[in-house]
Amino acid sequence: MTIEGAARSPGVRCAAWSRESGESALGTAVAADRFVLVELPLPWPADIAEHPLLAEMLRDAPTGGAKVRVLALRCEQGCGEDHQVICYWRDPAEPFAGYRRCEGSVDRSGLAEAVRGFVSGEGLTAEPCADVHDLLLCTHGSRDRCCAKLGGRLYEDLRGHTPESLRVWRTSHTGGHRFAPTGLTFPDGFAWAALDAEVATAMVTRSLPVERALAHLRGCAAMKSGLLQVADAQGFAQHGWQWTQIPRLANIVEDDGAVASVRVEFAADEVAGEITATVERGRTLPIAACGEPIEAASKQTTELLLRAVD
Repeated sequence: MTIEGAARSPGVRCAAWSRESGESALGTAVAADRFVLVELPLPWPADIAEHPLLAEMLRDAPTGGAKVRVLALRCEQGCGEDHQVICYWRDPAEPFAGYRRCEGSVDRSGLAEAVRGFVSGEGLTAEPCADVHDLLLCTHGSRDRCCAKLGGRLYEDLRGHTPESLRVWRTSHTGGHRFAPTGLTFPDGFAWAALDAEVATAMVTRSLPVERALAHLRGCAAMKSGLLQVADAQGFAQHGWQWTQIPRLANIVEDDGAVASVRVEFAADEVAGEITATVERGRTLPIAACGEPIEAASKQTTELLLRAVD
């Protein structure tokens, strides 16, 4: 159906439309070398970089060539003068086995300087991440209605029902709002789709069967493209949750625009080897905008499908 010469279809909800179309979420994680997480008071603008406490600082902040994503965290006790600032980061030249973490609490007068230090990489220090895990749930209502409604409901369902070692945050846009409720887990850097309380709880305790986890996995944010994320997911399928701690490197071997060959090399004390995955580009689908007819969609996406693993 086209807009011209036909009645426009009624507005849709992006998450419902994506699920009904059977769209695969694998290979859709937003990649970044550094995630800078900062507590910010509401309201949040649709683009968090335009928040009054960040806009001037982010306008010219250097990144040193790294891919950096800044996300807001909701102040659950109300934002006073002190703001929590967390950075999960990796060295893209090294095999990936989880993001490193550094964090601190700063008063509002020093907030811009602290965030700028993480964005530029000048303020990074390495801290052990084994004792702390973070789950970020997108609830960014000014960006997307589905995230606000579904993500907010999931946050309330999880409150008081997660391990003490897990911190659950409401956060700004993590990409892929059509897969709401969406989440990010750290330090593994996995992005998740279509979560519910049962799946999220089992996921963070590593008790969720791998085949069920794969149905919700969007990919690892440390992998720089969707093709690499699909191949990396095959390592997860073969080795289970220990895959999140195995150092690995992924590279595209060949890509003709329709089919790509991707190699993942990995090595740890007890396991080493390589995986070669053949990934095919599948359907091209419109990306629905909440409340708008699907014919009015201005963006589209191409599914990535695993065809073979060697």
